[in-house]
Amino acid sequence: MDQARVAALSLNLRASPNGPVLGVLHENDIVSITGPMQGHWLPVSATIGGQALSGFASAAYLARETPAPAVALASTASKRCSSWGA
Repeated sequence: MDQARVAALSLNLRASPNGPVLGVLHENDIVSITGPMQGHWLPVSATIGGQALSGFASAAYLARETPAPAVALASTASKRCSSWGA
């Protein structure tokens, strides 16, 4: 699942595009993108105040996160393991 980081001081999580506010996300919070863009809105899920919520956030204030490539992680792990020696 793709993820995005909140790139504003605060961002409303809404029940629907331009709908009622469910909660407020804060700068650098991570959200999971749960579906295709609807106009300028992305359907997302996030945890706010310990509660898992799903709703919509304005794509203008989200920065897509790029996951680290699995190959690079595997390569790094094997180098660390081989350095332990036997």
